[in-house]
Amino acid sequence: MGIAVLAALAILTFYRHGKKIVPILMYHRIASVPGDRNSLPEEKFAWQMQYLFQNGFHTVTLAQLYTHYKERQPLPSKPVLLTFDDGYLDNFTTALPILQQYGFSAVVFPIADWVGKDNTWENFGKAPAKMMDWQQLSAWLSCGLEVALHTCTHPFLNACTKERVKDEVRRAQNIFKVNLGRNFDFFCYPYGKFD
Repeated sequence: MGIAVLAALAILTFYRHGKKIVPILMYHRIASVPGDRNSLPEEKFAWQMQYLFQNGFHTVTLAQLYTHYKERQPLPSKPVLLTFDDGYLDNFTTALPILQQYGFSAVVFPIADWVGKDNTWENFGKAPAKMMDWQQLSAWLSCGLEVALHTCTHPFLNACTKERVKDEVRRAQNIFKVNLGRNFDFFCYPYGKFD
């Protein structure tokens, strides 16, 4: 993400029908992976977080965003939501210390069946990457950050039967409840595909 895009964030936060429009920055891997559009090198991520901090942005949680839209609860000035899809290990080892440096919150959307494994589900000629395990996800929560659901197997849900969709979501909720001891209220659609 270039400086022009980040600078545009400064003017993106506006009101519509009394509610703020909040920019969401979506990340996957925080790593140098040549040719991978879903990877951002650590130094660029660090620069972006420094930019947000120095320009007065405040990270918000999914719960804050939900209550803002549902109950019109106020948000801080210049709100922004930071998200990490899939739950890569480098979110924990690389992004978390940078987030903590600025006191930022973020949410990670791990894939239930791939927690603690290599991401062989996306074998597009790239080397497999390790995913966060249950201990790391628990530590992520202990640091005050969020975890939310992202299915069990990362399918295109809009191409699945209703039964498969229900199974992907319900089973993910059960797996996360067993391993992290709580229910999770929010969900991210794989690939952003929904109908």
